Amino acid sequence: MGLLNDALDALVGYLEAGNLPVIDDPRNLRPPAVLVEPPTITARSASLIVCEFPVICVAPPPGNRDATKKLLDLADQVAELPEVLTLSGSPGVFTTGGQELPSYQLTVQITMRR
Repeated sequence: MGLLNDALDALVGYLEAGNLPVIDDPRNLRPPAVLVEPPTITARSASLIVCEFPVICVAPPPGNRDATKKLLDLADQVAELPEVLTLSGSPGVFTTGGQELPSYQLTVQITMRR
């Protein structure tokens, strides 16, 4: 397996260790959950890359205060993980299977060495 797959597996592992309901395939989405999508990468050197992953916190509908509280709780749990750096976050809607779900998208960063 390559370095990028290792980075994805590492992030999923960190989230699981933080007791988050994490998935890396939207076909398996059952809110509340945290979905990890493919990263943007930046090479710092031949042996060092920085991966920025969209991590989408998803709550069941409707998009009311209860959903907002759940999304912010999930985002806090992600931000507290010492293995990742949370760079940003923004509220939104995640659409899957024709259903719109309240969401909060984080960008988290991890660094990998070859």
